[in-house]
Amino acid sequence: MPGARLCTEHEWERAARGADDRRFPHGDGLAPGDANFDETYGKEIEALAPDEIGSYPQSRSPFGLYDMAGNVWEWTRSSVEPEGTVIRGGGFFRDRLSARASNRAVFDPGFKSISVGVRICASRSHER
Repeated sequence: MPGARLCTEHEWERAARGADDRRFPHGDGLAPGDANFDETYGKEIEALAPDEIGSYPQSRSPFGLYDMAGNVWEWTRSSVEPEGTVIRGGGFFRDRLSARASNRAVFDPGFKSISVGVRICASRSHER
């Protein structure tokens, strides 16, 4: 996709929580059936894994985006360190606090894991 790039932290957070400072994409609470985090499958180690994208439609963000809380962390460009990267969104093996839209964790850009994914952003083209 032309213009596709890694989202900035600000873009990612705005997409996840909208303009009303909600804690999670769908509101201020997160129940085990709302997203894929450690309590979703009763903290059973064998059950902790990513779910299919869109498995939790009740937790869509105000902009209609799925899986902005839990499932897998998502890489973003750091808003603090110009060349840095930060993961956002929590993951299937972490608790509900890590799934808050404001949560961030700094990781080395070479880090690889089944628990980390990517969400792509694109700037609007002014040419038609």
